[in-house]
Amino acid sequence: MESIRGYFKALKWRSLIVAFSAILLGLLFILTPQASADVICYVAGILLLASGIAAVISYLASGRLFGSYALVSGIVLLVCGVFCLLRPEIIQGLLTVLFGVFLVIDGMMTLQDGVDCARARLAGWWVPALAVITIALGCVVLFGKFDSIMLLAGISLIADGVFDLIVTLAFSKRIRTAREKLRIYANGPIIDSEKVDD
Repeated sequence: MESIRGYFKALKWRSLIVAFSAILLGLLFILTPQASADVICYVAGILLLASGIAAVISYLASGRLFGSYALVSGIVLLVCGVFCLLRPEIIQGLLTVLFGVFLVIDGMMTLQDGVDCARARLAGWWVPALAVITIALGCVVLFGKFDSIMLLAGISLIADGVFDLIVTLAFSKRIRTAREKLRIYANGPIIDSEKVDD
């Protein structure tokens, strides 16, 4: 029982962190669109360079001759890192596609939660169904121009984060209520011993 409770608690906090991170990132995209895009490219470039260097060093230090593609993957990561740092405008175009795909997939998963709730006849099933808005914004991000893409991406991320936050809190409340009912049922008298003795 404790392991199940710990699992749901960890899942709740992970979902909350993702939701708040999406909202914060969306605000940054709206307030500082070009700076945010540049920072993302530079951070991605540095991370790719670090990963590539680590892969190359790991290959050279391992002493393996065959069956390892760490050197190739390390070089690919180094090239991608340099590309991110030198040509951030191209990477920014790719980022809009990645954000759009992420929003569409995440919105569809949240929409499925709403469908599952409706099939289970749970109240509040319409809240996840609002993820249709997230899916629509994701499609706009996918096919939009970069001039307005950061603004739309910011709005989409905020909307996605708010929807995920509402869904997480709603499900958390229902799980807590079910746990309280289970505790009352488990601790309550199933058989009246006095009546049995009579």
